[in-house]
Amino acid sequence: MTSLYLGSNKIENEITITMTVDSTYPYCNITIPSGVTEIFDEMFSSYLHIKSITIPSTVTRIGKNAFYTVSFETNMPTLPSGLQIIDEGAFQLTDWSGVAAASRSLTFPASVTTLGASMMGTRSNPLSFKFYFAGNCPATLGTNFAYKLALTVYTKSNNTTWTSTVKNNFKTKSGADSITWATY
Repeated sequence: MTSLYLGSNKIENEITITMTVDSTYPYCNITIPSGVTEIFDEMFSSYLHIKSITIPSTVTRIGKNAFYTVSFETNMPTLPSGLQIIDEGAFQLTDWSGVAAASRSLTFPASVTTLGASMMGTRSNPLSFKFYFAGNCPATLGTNFAYKLALTVYTKSNNTTWTSTVKNNFKTKSGADSITWATY
């Protein structure tokens, strides 16, 4: 079993994370085991190249700077159904250039209550993304949570809580270069 570190601190309760390396290039395929409830602050923060990551439905929090400066090479992560908090800087300065433009989307489950400050930003400005919200607008929106992104935000067509006031607040807090609204 490989020990995991947060900065210079060893995690006391070790967990196993399966990492495999593609034979043609040093990309990691990461599987976080079921039962894990959070991705710790700075857990994958480095210039790690991730080809795929499986996050179990038991994860309720993605910590501060968890994927800071990581390169996602082919796939966007699927956010787990029980996720509540995406903390400050979780995907800040993440390199998404390996992900096809049509695939650059995140679906936020209805359980999400917090999008932390500077949650997501990019090295390539602006970069187009699609955000799908399965429920209401998260109650807590950190400043610049989608900094310099060109967003298309999709809300459920039957969700009437996304009023013009809520959308304006979302846009103001986002820091996005542009936002287009749509339903699904």
